[in-house]
Amino acid sequence: MIHMNPEFVYGEGAGTTTSSFEMKLERPKNSSFHTDIFPKVGQWYHLSSPGKAGRHIRTVAEIWVCQILALGYPVHWIDGACRIDPSRLFKLLRQMNEPVEECLSRLYVSRGFTLHQLVRQIARLSDEIKLTGTPFVVVDGLLTMHMDEQVGDRETRMLLQHQCNILASLHQIQPLMLVTTGDSKLQTKRELQLNTMLMKNVQAELYGEIQGEGRQQRLYLHHKPSFQTGYWIQDVPELTLKHFDSRRDKIIQI
Repeated sequence: MIHMNPEFVYGEGAGTTTSSFEMKLERPKNSSFHTDIFPKVGQWYHLSSPGKAGRHIRTVAEIWVCQILALGYPVHWIDGACRIDPSRLFKLLRQMNEPVEECLSRLYVSRGFTLHQLVRQIARLSDEIKLTGTPFVVVDGLLTMHMDEQVGDRETRMLLQHQCNILASLHQIQPLMLVTTGDSKLQTKRELQLNTMLMKNVQAELYGEIQGEGRQQRLYLHHKPSFQTGYWIQDVPELTLKHFDSRRDKIIQI
C-alpha cells in the first residue's frame, strides 16, 4: 500500500500547481486543456456521450480511476448501468506496470440492479467515504435506472433529488472529486426532465462525440465551463498510461 498525504485545494486553487495531489498526475505544463478537463477536488463533474449511459466516454473515467488507484488512493465506483468490466481496468493497470491486485484492492464497487437499490448504494456513501478517505467517487449511469417504466415519473424525480442532495453533500464530509456519467442523447420527456435536475448540481461537464468512421473514429471532447475542445484518440494500440502523461500533446489535438 502506498501512503500519501495529499494537499486538497478547493475553489480556484483546485487543479493548479497549488494542489500537490493533482500535481502528482504530471499534466503537461503548457496544456490548459488537460488542466481544465481533469476533475477538481470539491467539484461535481458530469461526463456524457452517445451510447448507453455514455458508453464511449466511460473510457475517460476508467483511465482517471486507474491513475488514482496507482497513486495509492481508494476509489468508490457505483455501477448504475450494470456494465462495469474489471478486465478493462486489468488491462489499463498492466499497461501502467502497476500491481493489479494491490490496486484493485483499493477499488470499492457496488451495483444497483434496481432504482431503489441504487438509491441505497448512494445513501451509504456518506458513511463509507468516512472509513476509506477516498478522494474519488464515480457514479456510472446515474440516470439509467430512473428509466424503469415500473417507477412513476413523480417518484423518479423525488428519488433523483434525494440522490443529488446526498452526492452534493459528500464534499462537506470528505474533500473529493465526484464524477457521474450519462447518455448525451436524451429522447424522452422523462430523460429531459431528470437531466435538467441533474445538471443543476453539476459544476463541470465533459461531452464527447464520435467523429470519423471505422478505424478512423475519434472521440471529440467539449469541456464546460472552459468551452475548450480537443480529440481523445483511442485507436493507438501501443499507447500506455505512462505515455498518457508524457505524450498528451499527441493524445489530444487542440
